Amino acid sequence: MPERRIVRYAVVSPDQVKTQAAATDAEIAKAYQQDRARYAATEKRTITQVVVADQAGATALAAKVKAGTSLADAARAAGLEASTQAGVEKAAYAGTASAQVADAVFAAASGAVIGPVRTQLGWTVAKVDKIENVAGRSLDQVRGEIAAALGIQKAAAALSDIHDKIDDLLSKNATFDEVIADQKLKPVTTPALIASGINPDDATSKPDPAIAPLVAAAFQAADGDGPQLVQLGTDGGFAVVALGRVVRATPRPLAQVRAAVLKDVTADRSRQAARKVAADVLARINKGMTIQQSLAQTKLPIPAARPLTASRAQIAADPRGAPPALALMFSMAPNTAKTLAAPDDSGWFIIKLDSIASGNAAGNDAAIKAARANIGRSVGREYVEQFAKAVRVDVGVKTNATALARTRAELLGQAGTAN
Repeated sequence: MPERRIVRYAVVSPDQVKTQAAATDAEIAKAYQQDRARYAATEKRTITQVVVADQAGATALAAKVKAGTSLADAARAAGLEASTQAGVEKAAYAGTASAQVADAVFAAASGAVIGPVRTQLGWTVAKVDKIENVAGRSLDQVRGEIAAALGIQKAAAALSDIHDKIDDLLSKNATFDEVIADQKLKPVTTPALIASGINPDDATSKPDPAIAPLVAAAFQAADGDGPQLVQLGTDGGFAVVALGRVVRATPRPLAQVRAAVLKDVTADRSRQAARKVAADVLARINKGMTIQQSLAQTKLPIPAARPLTASRAQIAADPRGAPPALALMFSMAPNTAKTLAAPDDSGWFIIKLDSIASGNAAGNDAAIKAARANIGRSVGREYVEQFAKAVRVDVGVKTNATALARTRAELLGQAGTAN
């Protein structure tokens, strides 16, 4: 069982200050008066314009537009580019053009061509493409909109006020219980959780994203640390978080894992027994007994030995690397036998090399290329190993056997409960 931690926390959210954040009629009316211009009737226009450097060119361009050519086409023919501002109010348009141009454009009818009008940048020719009259809105029409905006502002202010009060308490070394009592918050205590937020004692437990930041904060804290404030989301909510208790890493009670332990012990004993049988078979073979005779003496239902013939080219044929048994064959001397662990702890191979037939790769480009690649990989690994050893010697790396033993004991849950 990995280390677990019990987390104590209390959440402060916008919902908890909703009542005090509600806007009053007086506040709504005041906000309406302050932003009266925003709700007044307005006129918006879509305007296309172009600025020409000289008056003559601007006059000629304006004449073409009045004759029916679009302002964009007329500007393009003159080597210029027209620009369009859609749904713009007079004050905003005056800020990008000039007061004189804005007065002329907003005094003209829809479809009218204005200019040329002299500005600091040259001569402006403009056309009113569209006029949109936006009706004003009364207080009753915008009451809900203003109330919602004020509610958000007041909730943020209330949350900030609570945050500041708690922060002040924590700066004075207040405990978690003292903060909860002072601010009348609702405390929550989690079961013992691992770092992912799962309760390992509950098979149905899943991480809760809502408290993930709180669990992370608790796992970063040390015994004796005071409570801390942790931000939640983007709505201004936060939580007061404290480390309740640390449950050190420890093995599970045997009663909870008896079936798994029994399975592991049985499997381990089976592996050890199989290893002993394989070692006995190997010893008899190396003393001169045939592999079949040695297998027969085990009195076990062991499959009969199978002949296997392979070439060295097969070692390089698989880009993932040669099977271990095949690789072992090409590292043995004739008339010798060796054992090799089978994959997934499924048993032991006994391999006896009967004979070696020398080959000739002359003219076999594929085999030569594969051999070169294999040697190249070996050389590369050798360089890495030698470099690592040289660095250790140069730096003066030392192994702290005591620290390694302590860490191994902690990982195995044998370190006790002391820090």
